[in-house]
Amino acid sequence: MKKLVELREEKRIDRIRTLIEILSLEEDFAKYWFNLNPENLMYDRNFRVVVVEKELYQNGERDEDEFLTQYKAVIGYAMQKKYTYEDYYEGGRDLYHKNSFLHKIGEAVNTGEIEEYLVAEYNREEELSRNVFTEVNRKYYQVQKVSLIIVLCLFLLAMALIGYGKVIFMPREEAFIKAQNSYLDENYVKVIDDLSMVDMKYLDKYQKYILASAYIKSESLTPEQKENVLQTISINSEEKIKDYWIYLGRLNTVEAENIAMQCSDDELLLYAFMTEKAILEKNTEISGEEKASRLQVLEKKIEDLAKQYEVTEDGKE
Repeated sequence: MKKLVELREEKRIDRIRTLIEILSLEEDFAKYWFNLNPENLMYDRNFRVVVVEKELYQNGERDEDEFLTQYKAVIGYAMQKKYTYEDYYEGGRDLYHKNSFLHKIGEAVNTGEIEEYLVAEYNREEELSRNVFTEVNRKYYQVQKVSLIIVLCLFLLAMALIGYGKVIFMPREEAFIKAQNSYLDENYVKVIDDLSMVDMKYLDKYQKYILASAYIKSESLTPEQKENVLQTISINSEEKIKDYWIYLGRLNTVEAENIAMQCSDDELLLYAFMTEKAILEKNTEISGEEKASRLQVLEKKIEDLAKQYEVTEDGKE
């Protein structure tokens, strides 16, 4: 656990996430006597917030605006380094107007407005981190502040046009970020592992591209074959081809074969049949009769397709 005074040193997206979590204290604020001074709050590695000292409130209901005032002050404290919590608590609106991010915080009339604004900012930061930047260090952000504001404005416009406003589950988002970083590190096995628990329907075109590329690079192909296959996919290329390699990499040969047939690509179909055969030969859980029957069917299909490309099963381990 860390005291909230250390929150300023966290990444911007984590600071916003923690500030959203502080809203969970609003209900207790009416029952217990405590304040939101950063010295009186702590947060854990999951950015959940707890109060250090509090006691039952003895003198009737507390002023409804008091939580809002203190909440704004702790946001002001966390999102810049020049002023203290007390400066914002006692300083009125003027301090909020000195910072473009805090301006809307100062103008908010209730915690609902602040929560909506913080969630929107969190989503924008998360999307930027995944699709535009893999890591923005603190010094670079300060130097490139003007450029980043322009990018943010363009990004907000794009998000408005497509109606983006959905809050995405954190485990899935963390998996996307980890996979992107692993891909940049050229650790393709780690990319596969990072996204292993993410269902296909949640992958966008960027994630499908890096995952399909990782599976291709991990296949038992020659370097030349891998390079030729990689040239057939891109971020904006045919979605089904990327799906094919992902399904094949996840050993879902039925879906891979179906996609190959939909695309009328006999070469992909041949490779899927050969993969299924290799998997089936190692499968000891199905009955011998069922296994022999399916192997016979696969061998016939492989033989027929192989004749078209003059290949043999020796090309598949």
